[in-house]
Amino acid sequence: ELYSSAKRKTIPILFKGLKDGLAVAGLNFSVSRIPGDDSQSEIVHSFLSHPLDKSKKIEVYWLKPKGDGPWPVVIEIHGHQEPDRPGAANGFGWFEKIAKDDYIAAGISQPGYGRSDGPPDYCGPFTQAAVQEVIRYFRGMAIVRSDRMALYGMSRGAVVASMVATKEPSLAALVLNVGVYDMQASYNLFRSSKATLDIAENIASEAGTSEESFLERSALKHVDQIKTPALIMTSQHDNPDSARQAKQLAEEMKKRGVPVKFKEFSGFGHFIPNKIRNLEIDPFLRAYLLPRSIAIPSSETGP
Repeated sequence: ELYSSAKRKTIPILFKGLKDGLAVAGLNFSVSRIPGDDSQSEIVHSFLSHPLDKSKKIEVYWLKPKGDGPWPVVIEIHGHQEPDRPGAANGFGWFEKIAKDDYIAAGISQPGYGRSDGPPDYCGPFTQAAVQEVIRYFRGMAIVRSDRMALYGMSRGAVVASMVATKEPSLAALVLNVGVYDMQASYNLFRSSKATLDIAENIASEAGTSEESFLERSALKHVDQIKTPALIMTSQHDNPDSARQAKQLAEEMKKRGVPVKFKEFSGFGHFIPNKIRNLEIDPFLRAYLLPRSIAIPSSETGP
């Protein structure tokens, strides 16, 4: 799954001469976004040490609105990318939009993507811990409203975001797009069809097929731990069983009193166009992240 944006600006992988030792130290580097455009700040390119292995780095890009803040933060977690794996560097157009909406826009390259050290573990504990470290990083900034932080995950990123939400109950908002939330059920379906066999093979090679590995990637098995208001999106023609799982997750969260909005888009496959998604995402984020806003009306919660 590749991100797409009409305003996306893909740039070469940056700082070829950067030594890994400096990167692991967590130094920040500025990247010019648009020559001559002074309407916003610059995108910052950061490297953090991975909390489970200090010798490995996590790549982060982020962009703040103009001004002094503090601002809410939206952290984007990308999906699988083929054949290249640019990670968060593929989301510059999204950063621009989010920063113009008065949020700090941040994107993490999952382990094994971009310049984040791998190997990838198919949405597993190593990837989840990387996202938690990025959350910790932004919570420590004076320009951040630490009580108004959101995760936005797409595809694999939605699997990761849903699992991180089970461990980070103080998140203010959660946006899940075309993810799966019962990894064993999805794996069994993926390997039963030639069209999705490659996905099953990726799961087996990166995560393994033990009961424990499936549990570590299945938000439906930990739904009691999710306390964050969520927008859960899926599509009519997505991968097998993903729409059912998304709806079940929304229903189970709603039963537990968590505010949820569920949206199934008709006529689309795994990719839902940005403009259509944003009709749901924009008001949801405003409701939970902007200081003067209120939660979405109860008539709009739940599936």
